[in-house]
Amino acid sequence: MENIAKLKRGGTFKVISVLLKNKLVHHEAGHYDGYCLTYAGYDILAIHTFVQRGMIEGLGNMIGTGKESDIYICRTADGGEAVLKLARLGRMSFRAVKNKRDYLKYRSKNNWLYLSRLAAVKEYAYMELLHQHGFPTPTPLSQNRHAILMSLIPGFPLQQVTLIAHPHTVYSRLMTLLIRFAEHGLIHGDFNEFNILVNEAEDIYVIDFPQMVSIDHLNASEFFTRDVETLRNFFRRRSGIEFDNAPVLSEVVPTMRLDKAIKASGYAAQTLAKEELEDLENIGNAEEGEGPEEAQESGPQTQEPIEEAAELAHPQDCEETKSAGKDEEAQALSSDSGEDSGPEDPPDPISAVRPAAADPGTIRNRVKKQLAKRSQRPVKARTRTEVKTDL
Repeated sequence: MENIAKLKRGGTFKVISVLLKNKLVHHEAGHYDGYCLTYAGYDILAIHTFVQRGMIEGLGNMIGTGKESDIYICRTADGGEAVLKLARLGRMSFRAVKNKRDYLKYRSKNNWLYLSRLAAVKEYAYMELLHQHGFPTPTPLSQNRHAILMSLIPGFPLQQVTLIAHPHTVYSRLMTLLIRFAEHGLIHGDFNEFNILVNEAEDIYVIDFPQMVSIDHLNASEFFTRDVETLRNFFRRRSGIEFDNAPVLSEVVPTMRLDKAIKASGYAAQTLAKEELEDLENIGNAEEGEGPEEAQESGPQTQEPIEEAAELAHPQDCEETKSAGKDEEAQALSSDSGEDSGPEDPPDPISAVRPAAADPGTIRNRVKKQLAKRSQRPVKARTRTEVKTDL
C-alpha cells in the first residue's frame, strides 16, 4: 500500500490517522477491520477535481438542502459565482430511493456513494440535454463523482415567494412548461414549488431532474397528473385561486423524443418488454433443441464426443459393444448371401450375468461434466486412472 500511494515507510498509518481525525474516512470493525470513505471525504475529492480543472477557486455557504442533496455557492475562476450540488442519497428521509428510482437497474451490489454518483450523472445528462433545447434550466458547467457544478440562477424558490403579483401568468407559464416537457417525451415527476425558481420579472426556471421519466413509462399519466395537481394546490393555498384549466397527458402530441436520446426511465416500455419476451422465447427454443434439418447436420458432430467420453468411462463395455456390432453385421451379411449359418449357439453364461452398458442419459451427463472440466483447465494428456477419478 505504501508503494502504491508513494509514501514513506510508516506513512500510511499517519495519513489514515489524519483522515480519521477529520472524519473523511470511517473505521469498520465488524466483519472485517478496515476503513471506508465518508461523504465528507467524497466531497473533498470532487471539489479537488473541480479546482484542478480550474472551474472554482473557493467554496461558500450552504444555500439549500433537501432529502437527497446539499447546495453550496462557490466562487469561479473568473470571479463569478456558481452553484455546487452534492448528492446525499441514503439519508433517513429518503432511503426508499432504491425502490423509487431505477439507478441500480439489474445491479445487486451497491452503496450510497455509488448511488449518489449515478444520480449526479443522470441529472447532469438531463440538464445538459434540456439546456441545449432551450428549456429554462441552469447552465451545466461540469460534473465529477456525485457533484454537479452549474450556473447561479438570479431567483428564489417559488416556496419562498410570499406574494405573486401575476398568479395567472405564472400558472400559465408553468402549465406550458409541463406540456412542453411532454411534447419532448419527458415528464418531470417532481414539479413542485421547491424545484421551481422565480425571478423579479416572474420568469420561471426548473431544477432537479433525477426523477424524470419518459411518457412511455407505465405510470407516466399518474406522474403528469400529480405534477399538475401539486401546482394547483399550491396556488389555491398561496393565492386563493382555483384554476380549472388543467392539461391531460393523453391530449399532448409528442413532437420530439428527447427520452429516446437520453434513454429515460420507462422509454418504450412496451417495445422493450416485447423484445425481452422474444429473447426469452429464442432462448427457450435453443434449450429445447434444434430443428430437424439442423439436428441432422449437427448429429455426427455431437455424436463423436459422446462416444469418446463413453469409451473413456467404460472402455470394456464399449469394446464389447463394438465387437457385438461386428458380429451382427457378419450375421446379416451371411443371411443375405443365403449361406446356412448352422444351428444357433447356446447363450454364453458369462455374458448373461455381465452388466448392461450405461444408458444414453447417463452418458450424456458424463459428457457434459467432462467437457465442462476440459474448458476450465488446460488440455493435457490424461491416463485412464485420471479419467475414472474425474467421473
